[in-house]
Amino acid sequence: MLALRVLERVPDGSWRDLVERCGGHPLHLPQVHLGDRSEKGLRYLVFHRGQDEVACAPAFVS
Repeated sequence: MLALRVLERVPDGSWRDLVERCGGHPLHLPQVHLGDRSEKGLRYLVFHRGQDEVACAPAFVS
């Protein structure tokens, strides 16, 4: 499973962890979701095998 995780700074100075999951085909990268997000924060793609996170990579929006 592939997830888009966004760590967003909130007004109290802490970080909020937002996760969008994209099920289905493993090549379905959530580019549409990346483009639709307006939050400022750190974005990265997380790859899951079962319940375990097995890899992550930075996600950039151009």
